[in-house]
Amino acid sequence: MPNGPADVSDGAANAASYTDNGDGTVTDKVTGLMWEKGSSGPYASWSQAVAHCPTLTLGGHNDWRLPTRIELLSLVDYGVVGDLSGPRLLINTKYFPMTASNLHWTSTPRPGPAPTEAFVLDFNAGNAHYQTMTLTSAYAMCVR
Repeated sequence: MPNGPADVSDGAANAASYTDNGDGTVTDKVTGLMWEKGSSGPYASWSQAVAHCPTLTLGGHNDWRLPTRIELLSLVDYGVVGDLSGPRLLINTKYFPMTASNLHWTSTPRPGPAPTEAFVLDFNAGNAHYQTMTLTSAYAMCVR
């Protein structure tokens, strides 16, 4: 897992390190994952978000997918300090400047015999939880 500057200064390994590929994508040098630089969406349902990913062509690739829970969590930098009265993003905004404040879908369903919820992450407040896979447009979520 990549670690933010505050954690690294406290002795944690794997300092977060990114490469802007100059084509709308960013590569995480710790995990080797390539990410969309901005957020897509929002999408009112998990199935819409899943269906959107393979339609992307970025960085010369057309095999995009929703990230897993742990993959999306690897982008969070809880060491980001911001004005608590206004919006702040818990992600490296130098490399991900177009991150939406909305919740973001993952491919990880809640464990169980008939999952109806998927794991979501909010880069604005750092909230993460399971959310029903079918939402109204008032609660639409983004894809990274």
